Amino acid sequence: MNKTNGWRLVLLLAVLIVAAWFSIGTILKFEYPEIPPQEFRFRTGALDPYDSFRGRYVTLNPMPNTVKAGKEESHRRPRDLRYAVLTQGKDGFAEVSRLTEEPPTGVPFVRIRNVFRRYEWHGNQRSEDAQYRFSFPFDRFYLNEKLAPEAEALVMETLRKNPNDCVLSVLIYPDGSYAVKDLLIRGESLRVLLRQKKQ
Repeated sequence: MNKTNGWRLVLLLAVLIVAAWFSIGTILKFEYPEIPPQEFRFRTGALDPYDSFRGRYVTLNPMPNTVKAGKEESHRRPRDLRYAVLTQGKDGFAEVSRLTEEPPTGVPFVRIRNVFRRYEWHGNQRSEDAQYRFSFPFDRFYLNEKLAPEAEALVMETLRKNPNDCVLSVLIYPDGSYAVKDLLIRGESLRVLLRQKKQ
């Protein structure tokens, strides 16, 4: 083995070690966090029946995806607002208390996207009241591709009858990262319901 090949081998091993360390570190971070994550439940809005499933995941619309903007916030640029501060509502569902430009400390939060401000109009007069509208990053629920047709039928039927019966459960970690835990249909796990149908 010449010197050039020796250096290539060392470099390749170094890259593999870094890749393995990153993967293992990420798994440990989510499986054994220093501070346990907090579970939040989000209602899911209506889905586009022609675009709800794409292969291995269902597209969801977690809510609430709006928050009231204060009258003094007209100077703030929506694109600078990157984080949503979460609280637990009295009904057990997630609420968004405010949007921030920097990651907040000591409160559950998650990074958001597609933020824009929308004003209310009364005839031709624009009101001072406005709200921010945004998208959560966890808008997909992955599942086995073979279960997609049955899952689609179940989710669409549930949303048609009562949208409140379709709930996305998400674990929010102290650093703002997240993990989708489950999609609940009338309080039952979607995967469990599909397995029961198979039996």
